[in-house]
Amino acid sequence: MRFTAALFTLCLSLSSAAGGQSAQAQFAGVDPDSDPVLAQAYQYLQSGQYDQVLALLGPLAELGNAPAQFVLGGLYSQGKGVPQDDEQAALWWRRAAEQGMARAQNEIGVALSDGRGVPADPKQAVVWYCKAADQDYTEAQYALGAMYARGAGVRADNSRAAYWFARAARSGHELAEKNLELVVPWLRRVQMHAATEVREKPDGAADVIKTTGDREYAYELTRLKDWVEVYFKDGHTVGYISAEQLRKTP
Repeated sequence: MRFTAALFTLCLSLSSAAGGQSAQAQFAGVDPDSDPVLAQAYQYLQSGQYDQVLALLGPLAELGNAPAQFVLGGLYSQGKGVPQDDEQAALWWRRAAEQGMARAQNEIGVALSDGRGVPADPKQAVVWYCKAADQDYTEAQYALGAMYARGAGVRADNSRAAYWFARAARSGHELAEKNLELVVPWLRRVQMHAATEVREKPDGAADVIKTTGDREYAYELTRLKDWVEVYFKDGHTVGYISAEQLRKTP
């Protein structure tokens, strides 16, 4: 069975890490102490001296410094020291994203989802969210759950929505937890044998991340040839069990 996208209207909102007004928000994901120029720019940003911030970070961004590019994108997004310009924000976030910066990858994903500064392109948004999510960036994991729940840029898929919401919820993402409560009832509930080993990967040599109790339940996400990917509500754990150890609920 499939859930209706309308059920998620109140819970599925994508967020931007650089959308806040504070210096901390503008530097989200950037360690000011990693570079003396960034440290000085951060101090100027805290005191609202945006011209000084731009004087420091503009040249650094042009030289290819990803943190400087990311912060510059945030300044354009908020119109801090420069005219507000979503196209420039997206340009600088993309440059940082192309260098592998997870938060910048999430930002360009949000921009592509919303059509903010770039033409809306849900499929490309998913590509960038995946890059950030694979680096364990929680907001991107939540965003992927939302995209699968909506069927935006990908085929609507309860299991994949639950998987990514679970990954985000495990890091304490409250909206991901709320959406899991809506998705999980649509998944197949399965019962474990006692002492079933749940592994981190679908590999008999992979680390055991959980051992189940007798008659403990999980929810099936994906069935592979010899393994089943399952979700446990307790701890929002996602792992793999041998298919022969699984028994369906009566």
